[in-house]
Amino acid sequence: MLRALGIGLAVGVCALSCARGRSPFDPEGPPLASTPDACSGRSCKRVACPSGSETRVTGRVTDPVGARGLYNVAVYVPNGELKPLAHGATCDACAKRTVDAAASTLTDVHGEFVLDGVPADRAVPIVVEIGRFRRVVVRDVTACEEVRLPDDATRLPRNTTEGEIPSIAVTTGAADALECLLRAVGIDEREVVAGDDDRGRVHVYRGKGGGGVGPVTPDATALWNDPAALARHDVVVLSCEGDPAIETKDPGPLTSYLEAGGHVLATHFHSSWLSRSPKEDLRAVASFHAPSNDVGLDYTVDTSFPKGAAFADWLAFVGASTPPGTIRLDNVTASVDSLREPPGQGWVRAPGGVPRTFSFNTPLGAAREASCGRFVFSDLHAFGHGGGDFPAGCPVPGTSPSPQQLALEFLLFDLLSCVDDDRARPLPPR
Repeated sequence: MLRALGIGLAVGVCALSCARGRSPFDPEGPPLASTPDACSGRSCKRVACPSGSETRVTGRVTDPVGARGLYNVAVYVPNGELKPLAHGATCDACAKRTVDAAASTLTDVHGEFVLDGVPADRAVPIVVEIGRFRRVVVRDVTACEEVRLPDDATRLPRNTTEGEIPSIAVTTGAADALECLLRAVGIDEREVVAGDDDRGRVHVYRGKGGGGVGPVTPDATALWNDPAALARHDVVVLSCEGDPAIETKDPGPLTSYLEAGGHVLATHFHSSWLSRSPKEDLRAVASFHAPSNDVGLDYTVDTSFPKGAAFADWLAFVGASTPPGTIRLDNVTASVDSLREPPGQGWVRAPGGVPRTFSFNTPLGAAREASCGRFVFSDLHAFGHGGGDFPAGCPVPGTSPSPQQLALEFLLFDLLSCVDDDRARPLPPR
């Protein structure tokens, strides 16, 4: 009887949230100013349940390989038609992001999510999304009951037959192989192609001393010195070449790509993009010195900001950090001399506090809602060498990842996300 009564009390999401006096997207925020009476779309299928029950969907979002839960992934039910994802260098500030959600949440450090207030209906689409990764799961949802989704249904897509994948450009190098990291997190080998081949989503360019894909792989200069080539990609991943190789690099296009909304992950000698940037404020973010090697040191994970605390918890959960907040790394190059914080944010620090990994958002000094691009620099190499052709030059699939590979996996998926102030608490999309 109580359940029947609950099912009969169908109301819109606005009415439910306003009855509680808080937005469902920011329950700790200020009270809502008004209580709209009308509902629209799937919001009209939400119901008020008896005390102790909820119309709920739960699950766990993992990386494409299905091995590790992912933090800060959005899970939501669109109120109407699902909005298409924009690709390329576009402003992607979390604070401005709206998806018109009937219900939404974020995953925790284990990848677990609890999505409450789900519309009760047949064939409800549940969207799993981080940046330009997106997968849609369709389920029938019964009022005031819980649906638990199996892990394989909420795993991020490995290929475009399972969902949407960002356009990623990766350059190879003599001293690192980030193309192998993309394979290790589960992106299908068939998505990895040479250059701007539209048959795949991961586009490989040959950096100094690096390998390639197939018989003809274009030189990295065709990517990083061409504004149009950069602008086509959501993310650019730069493997250390073992040399600054500044004679091959025009820093102007990459600077423009960042400020237009591009996302960049760069290891070690790719610090030259910052130190030689045409913009004074970018050159001033960090200073670098001639590199030396750190061998077998215990590093500190900076937990002074929300994402850093989540990073430390995640590393402990996946077995890369014991005790929590400390990570032992065996192959790290020391090249950062100092970091200006803010705008920079250190993530992994050597003894003495100097960052070995840091990030910042662009344009520098922009308000939270105007932060468009993101740069992540790492003295951590994913692999101790590069140079091999893909995929033969990568570790055998299923090889246990090292602590630094796991650290870079977290930072990679954080980079793929919408851009937000690292010092702020992440909020679900509205």
